Amino acid sequence: MFPATEPQSLIQLFSYWASCAPNKAAIIAPARLPLTYKNLLTLSQHIREQLNLLGLGSGSRIASILPNSPEAAVAFLAVSSCASFAPLNPICTDAELERYLSDLKPNALIILSNSNSATRILIAQRLNIPVIELIPELSQGAGSFSLRGDTGLPAMNSGFASAADIALMLYTSGSTAKAKLVPILQQAICQTCINVAEFIELTEQDCCLNALPLFHVHGLISGVLLPLAAGGCCVCISEFQAETFVAYLQAYDPTWYPASPTVHRMILEQIKKTPGFHRNPSLRFIRSGSAPLAVSLINELENILGVPVIEPYGMTEVVHISSNPMPPGIRKQGSVGISYGHCKISVIDDRGQNVLSMTEGEVAVQGPTVIGAYIDNDAANRDSFCAQGFRTGDLGYVDEDGYLFITGRIKEIINRGGEKISPYEVDQVLLAHPAIKEAVTFPVAHATLGENVAAAVVLTEKNQVEAEALRHYIRQKLAEFKVPYRIVISDHLPKGSTGKVQRHKMATYFAAQLSAQESRFNQNELPATELQEKLLTMWRELLNIESIGIHANFLALGGNSLLAMQFIAQVNTQFQVDFPLQLLFEAATVAELSAHLDALLKQTNSQISLAIKALPRQH
Repeated sequence: MFPATEPQSLIQLFSYWASCAPNKAAIIAPARLPLTYKNLLTLSQHIREQLNLLGLGSGSRIASILPNSPEAAVAFLAVSSCASFAPLNPICTDAELERYLSDLKPNALIILSNSNSATRILIAQRLNIPVIELIPELSQGAGSFSLRGDTGLPAMNSGFASAADIALMLYTSGSTAKAKLVPILQQAICQTCINVAEFIELTEQDCCLNALPLFHVHGLISGVLLPLAAGGCCVCISEFQAETFVAYLQAYDPTWYPASPTVHRMILEQIKKTPGFHRNPSLRFIRSGSAPLAVSLINELENILGVPVIEPYGMTEVVHISSNPMPPGIRKQGSVGISYGHCKISVIDDRGQNVLSMTEGEVAVQGPTVIGAYIDNDAANRDSFCAQGFRTGDLGYVDEDGYLFITGRIKEIINRGGEKISPYEVDQVLLAHPAIKEAVTFPVAHATLGENVAAAVVLTEKNQVEAEALRHYIRQKLAEFKVPYRIVISDHLPKGSTGKVQRHKMATYFAAQLSAQESRFNQNELPATELQEKLLTMWRELLNIESIGIHANFLALGGNSLLAMQFIAQVNTQFQVDFPLQLLFEAATVAELSAHLDALLKQTNSQISLAIKALPRQH
């Protein structure tokens, strides 16, 4: 891609393509003139000069809170070429903004001019953070802007950032714990994009249609910088709307687009109801990130759009770790592909030692594009780094061909009374069901087990299915202890600003529905027969619970595989039958069990009676 030395900083990258193709479009946006590579370089130089006049430059931390727009994309490119840029979520609450700014301690905050930002400005002023206005220049190339403000700092003469300087400061999603601040160096950001561009075969002819949020690593690097690393262009959309996006798919002739699974689903549903939609021959692949993509959704996207879906694996701390290759390379179902560039993947055990192929462990990563440490977080640094590099917190294994399979996340593992369940594994089974559009498995507190398994699902528009039918479906594919004992059917799932399902918030979010199910199943209805009374007595002793109704669920009460075997052994001994263990999992209430056991006893007694009648008479 590059004839000699590869660019080690953003300004070197812009300079290279500005010299090769000065008038080629870099940034495109609806109703705007294209921003060429020459103008991108000129704008970056102008923004550096403006920041220097404000006393800001190399080494400065500059935060922004900008809505998705071409200006947000170009602000990332221009500001991070000469300072450390920290874009924040534009829809964060005032309390969140104050927390982020207090933690980040930026030298300035960039906001959009004439926006409704009075409270944001007050928060920054209260924290003694100067505010700089970004003024769009709508008559210029897409994303062009100037800056206006007063920091009270003396002017400086700072050049562009070098390879070892911090380009981006991003917060992790915080989906499982407190968000951590990640520094991404100039060299790392450039090397990452060059490696990925080569691996997925991007060229100067490629055009990316990007609607990803521009405060998150996926949108900033995959959606904006990655196409520019190959000399291509990026179409920046201000606000994602499925109908508009599908129209742009045909209007702008993109060759690829990146999205999260939620957005892919919305695009797919919009395509289905768009009259006269036809495949755009310019489109050559789709890229998915931020969360695992269901195999059924991959197949549907490929069938309708006629191009391969390439699923990579990465995170803020590494950005890109592995990827499935472009055809004719092998894409393995359920795998996030192979490592490339200088990234080395290891799978390690609890002691930090490498495990054999096909053995599950924690995924660790080494290489020049991996961060060296979090900012101001000693505890996280102690936990996250080892001899094998950065510990991702993800569980997975590598097969004999070097393909990585992610099986779950360590902090999300559900510990059901000692039985460990990966919610990701249950998710994948649910997502394979034709009636399910979205699914998330999560832990709920349990008095005796500590945690139990629950799930929430969103159904497709044309399909309906009951929770018990879903439990039966999962039971055919997973061990009984992995089957969610409660399944909530909802019209939506709570998600974070990046589109990720917030698994750690599910139990609280669906507390009312779960409580209603508990009340319905745990009514202490008294036994109606002697057989039900005997079974309830056995349950009370085995589960150490005094008050149990005949509709209470054995598994929900704390029953596990070991207790189930003990209970069935007692039943078989006391009633002299051969009651199957699996039936306890399928009919897990005393009411259901007593019906099955009564039928089995009648059948056994009938067979005994027939056998007695068949005995020869003694004379």
